[in-house]
Amino acid sequence: MIRCVFAIIEGQPIDPRQLPPIPLEPEGQGIQSEVIRTGKPLLVPDFQARARRSATAYYIDEDGVPHDREEIPADAPVTQSALLVPMVLGEQVVGVIQVLSFQLNAYIETDLQFLESIAGQVAVAFQNAQLYQLAQDEIAERERAQEALAASERRFRELFQDIPACCFTFDQEGIIHNWNRACEKLYGWTAQEAIGKSMFELMVEEHNIARTRQSIAAVFAGQSIEGLEFEDLRADGSRCTVLANRYPLRDASNPV
Repeated sequence: MIRCVFAIIEGQPIDPRQLPPIPLEPEGQGIQSEVIRTGKPLLVPDFQARARRSATAYYIDEDGVPHDREEIPADAPVTQSALLVPMVLGEQVVGVIQVLSFQLNAYIETDLQFLESIAGQVAVAFQNAQLYQLAQDEIAERERAQEALAASERRFRELFQDIPACCFTFDQEGIIHNWNRACEKLYGWTAQEAIGKSMFELMVEEHNIARTRQSIAAVFAGQSIEGLEFEDLRADGSRCTVLANRYPLRDASNPV
């Protein structure tokens, strides 16, 4: 499909999105289609005569609103002549510059040559603008993803903190990374005191070290372990009996 990406009518820019796309017509038909297919510029002294050979044609009024050609008012100003020059990068036609006039025979060969002389620069600028927009779209998409991730993390932390059971996360060395309010209440260490410390330093008694290391290794191998009974130490030196469940926590790429 051929789509308009920039348009000015009577000196006023219009939104190109309101202009309907038109199909690339078969060889020998259409005006823009001929320039796209051949990669050659076209001087059209009588645009309406050429347009009658096109399968698809629209009339764009002064407000930029498209109408079928059957709806053209009898006194409406219509395109009478045109210049069309391909925008070529390498050997590929990436677009067409089209200049229109309400007068017959408004342009001559030197006008076409001038338009050709700037078409290459316009093509490069057009490509750069597309690359810039693509980069901006990617940045915006990345920012949206980061915002969604941050929101998800906030929800997780809120849920994690509000669970009425002791929940904490740890790495393969047993270093604590998260510590909820229920843990603070049971064990007596605040999150600030516990995070960054080793489980073995805080709560694991010596006779439970080997068993605890085995459970950590199993979890990081992808296993879920339920119903582990331990006697842990509290901050005040007392002991508490806990029934522990340990589950692997995976990131977006799936490793534990």
